[in-house]
Amino acid sequence: MTVDIYRPTGNGSYQQCHSSDGGSHYQKVDEAVANDGDTIYYYNGTAIDTFTFGFPTSGIDAIVSIKEYLRLGYMDPAVIGYGYPTFYKGSLSFGNAITINHRNFVTYSQVFYTNPFTGNPWLWSDLSNLQVGVKLSGGDGYYNCSCSQLYVEIEHVKICASDEDLIGLCAW
Repeated sequence: MTVDIYRPTGNGSYQQCHSSDGGSHYQKVDEAVANDGDTIYYYNGTAIDTFTFGFPTSGIDAIVSIKEYLRLGYMDPAVIGYGYPTFYKGSLSFGNAITINHRNFVTYSQVFYTNPFTGNPWLWSDLSNLQVGVKLSGGDGYYNCSCSQLYVEIEHVKICASDEDLIGLCAW
């Protein structure tokens, strides 16, 4: 099994959150090491940000899963906010709600074994023009929920016909 990590390469179709310094949204969440002072955030309602990625769109391996990582925090632990893993490809699809009720940033992840738009196992072609992001919900007009890091892991395996498997390796 192989796991590849992908980070945002640009802003996607949705840019409803605020940027901590007014700069480009994807640059607030694309770091390999999170910078919790450099975020996208929203307060008093719901906002969605999606991002483009440099996903491969063809391959000979089978995709096992796609895991989205979100590093989320909330300014006031007395108020609850929510973060949702988000996919966009012509329409929106959301993962399960992640409750944010702490001041410190925490990294969360959700695994998607099937394409949320089709219900079928992921194909490499599904990644063409796929945007991944976050929906932030909550706030009270002053305190906000924030995302400081977002990235994706794609887990994939080689597929061999049973007579091609030699000592655990595909014979090409």
